[in-house]
Amino acid sequence: MMRISEKGITLIKEFEGCSLTA
Repeated sequence: MMRISEKGITLIKEFEGCSLTA
């Protein structure tokens, strides 16, 4: 697994949250 920057992790978490909420 490639290392992801904190910004990337935050974006992914926000994206997942939006997907789950949508």
